[in-house]
Amino acid sequence: MYFLILYFLIVLQAFALTLSAQTKEEEKESELEEMVIIETRTPVPESHKSPWVTRIRAEEWETRQVDSISDLLRTVPGMSVTRSGQVGAQSSLFSRGSNSDHTTFLYQGRKLNGGFSGTYNLGQIPLVGFSSLEILRGSSSVQYGAEGIGGAVNFNVSQKKDSYSKFGFEIGSFNSISSNINAGLANGMVSLSYLETDNDRPNANYKNLSGSFLYDIELSDEWKLDLVGMGYEAQMGVPGALSFSSLTDFQDNENFLISPRLTTQGDDWNWESFYSRTHEKVVTNWGTQILNADQLETQWTIKPQDFLTVALGANFQGDHFDDIGNGVNERVENFAQFGLFSVSFSEITTFTFGLRHENYSTYGSKWTNTIFARHEISENNELFMRYSSNFAPPTSLDMHGWSGANPNLLPEESMSYEIGAHLNFDFVNLELVLFQNDFENMIEFFDPDNDWVGVMKNLSQAKTQGIEITGEIPMSNTLSGTIGYTYLDAKAGNGQRLARRPRQSLSFGLLYQIGNRSIGVEMLELKDRMDSATQNADDYIVCRLYGMKELSENFQVNFRLENLLDEDYQEVNGYPALGFGAYGGLKYNF
Repeated sequence: MYFLILYFLIVLQAFALTLSAQTKEEEKESELEEMVIIETRTPVPESHKSPWVTRIRAEEWETRQVDSISDLLRTVPGMSVTRSGQVGAQSSLFSRGSNSDHTTFLYQGRKLNGGFSGTYNLGQIPLVGFSSLEILRGSSSVQYGAEGIGGAVNFNVSQKKDSYSKFGFEIGSFNSISSNINAGLANGMVSLSYLETDNDRPNANYKNLSGSFLYDIELSDEWKLDLVGMGYEAQMGVPGALSFSSLTDFQDNENFLISPRLTTQGDDWNWESFYSRTHEKVVTNWGTQILNADQLETQWTIKPQDFLTVALGANFQGDHFDDIGNGVNERVENFAQFGLFSVSFSEITTFTFGLRHENYSTYGSKWTNTIFARHEISENNELFMRYSSNFAPPTSLDMHGWSGANPNLLPEESMSYEIGAHLNFDFVNLELVLFQNDFENMIEFFDPDNDWVGVMKNLSQAKTQGIEITGEIPMSNTLSGTIGYTYLDAKAGNGQRLARRPRQSLSFGLLYQIGNRSIGVEMLELKDRMDSATQNADDYIVCRLYGMKELSENFQVNFRLENLLDEDYQEVNGYPALGFGAYGGLKYNF
């Protein structure tokens, strides 16, 4: 049983950065600092982020030649991704053993459309156009709303001062072809990408066209307006499991977000407000599902004293579900107020307290809270602690879907506890975390015969607990390594293990960079898995190799070899993953 410990913070070390209007010289200096905002909703120096927050820059995933969010999250400790098949297939994320609909996804702080099931179609979100990813493992209910029992992922887009254009093209195994273009303009950014592949099963073809943009307008010295948008269209065949494969099933998806935001600031305060409209439409053999969502959010951040930063806000969310042909037409509204209070008692100790009140049209009102703390125990070594309460209502798929729907489900609740540390040595930089989540009324699919005929039910109790280790190993000026390890024990109250949460996950990577070329290798191993409450899943190890060479200042060629050892494995029983694949491409900057 892992520690019931309280409180952590993310370090705001009394620095307001965006919150305070400062002199031109101060602004130039502060821009050089890498800041993280996902945990406190206010800028925190990256050197003081908590060990359960991960930031991944675009330069990193471009070097590694990873082009989808699901593949990028696989190597983050605490994050388990299972894909029901091959490229484009439904991918589910289990963060620290929570359910696949327990992680909130955001684009520049705006909530993405999770659809009928609340699972965000991770296999269909490309990474082109994003500048970085911020990943918060563990509770995000206070910061971003009730669904965030497992965490939050925020896609960032940063505007560069210089105009630029980037073009990429790749071909490879399974008749795969992809291309993308990303252009930075004087007042914003626009990106487009296209992917097409046949995969290696009949009726497993997949196509995806996606794009995103950012546009900034300075209305005056104090007021700024920005407009962001993203969306995709995806078409795919749905071959099904090997035991009941289909040559005719299909799924078409369309998804978009568009959102204007207005910001202003004074000497010791900052105010922002945005409206966001999201839409998802899913068309299959069995019908059409549509979810339209509207979000309106306002946040006011003040710094009344050097040691105190306060973020106060309100959020309205309205979701309209329509399952055409199946008689489901439902609207759910939620109005929330939240506050986060960060107090720096000294330069080495900071506490943050957070409260959120949710008022649902269908579930009444609920309070959630969080308390977390950071303490610097020595130079470059820090201790973090956090306690949070969480709340998540059932999704429309749980209550009205076509497989085991149960309209009488209760909302899920949990309490989470974490303690972590940054430990920096000459030979390795480590992040260590112990965590525990105590659930009430966790929703699970009960299918004792494993025939896909079952029912959604509330578990009276469930517990997930474990260890996360992240390591960066600077071996030399040209060679570096990374390692990630997760041990997870996820069980219902009766001791039965929860499905699709591997007990052990290990990732390892080596990257060699010298001059105008680089080569890297990565390995991911999953052990001790359950595919369902009564069925085991095989362990597997999958490896990949990638490399790049610059032929000129603006032109480079690259290659990658996926499933290098041609491992025959299934992330979900009955749905084989791709075998060995070879891909090559080019990139041109102009």
